[in-house]
Amino acid sequence: MGDVCAYCGAADPQTVDHVPPKLMLEEPYPNNIVTVPACLDCNKRFMKDDEYTRTVIALDFRAAGNSAAQSRLPKVLRSLGYPKAKRFSDYLRRQLKPTDLVDATGNPLGIRAEVDISRIDATGKRFARGMYYYLAGTPIPREWEVHVLSKPGYNSVDFIVPNFNAIMDKCGDRAQGHIGSGFSFVAGRSVDGCVFGFLLYEYFWWIVAFLDKSAKIPGLVSQK
Repeated sequence: MGDVCAYCGAADPQTVDHVPPKLMLEEPYPNNIVTVPACLDCNKRFMKDDEYTRTVIALDFRAAGNSAAQSRLPKVLRSLGYPKAKRFSDYLRRQLKPTDLVDATGNPLGIRAEVDISRIDATGKRFARGMYYYLAGTPIPREWEVHVLSKPGYNSVDFIVPNFNAIMDKCGDRAQGHIGSGFSFVAGRSVDGCVFGFLLYEYFWWIVAFLDKSAKIPGLVSQK
């Protein structure tokens, strides 16, 4: 375990955090799960957003082709039926709508969620903070601003792709990899910033950049 929390920098962290959390991965768990030191407060603070993000992304019909997402569905659906999860289930139910895509008989092919993107962005930001610590051995500098963009699906004509590639080109320290069949990442780091691309269940992605305040990236949302 490290000397400081990967997220807040608190000394003597008492636990470890997984990036991504195990609840997003297939069982048996991959042997290359990233772990970073974390204080109890940070570890607990992520739990609700992690569960929310996993649930709405796994339930989307676009995750149907990913084995990790499908392996989580029985537990997701079972947990939503627990009495103690009623408030969460009701909250999700209000967000779920039939997809506009239908089969030959006119029945919806699945469901879609009118999601709370701020919670999903928070999960992406947490991925980036944890992965940065794993790669650099230190928390992200406090003076860097965070920029987040997330969406289902992308292609080469998305406006953000050239900006992402331009940042990556300036990063001399790069990494990429897969963690199980459900999660993959690319990362670039320089002396004044870093950028990450995360893909969950082969269709939902985040771009997260931590940069000096003078840097501006069209389309990314600056957060504190």
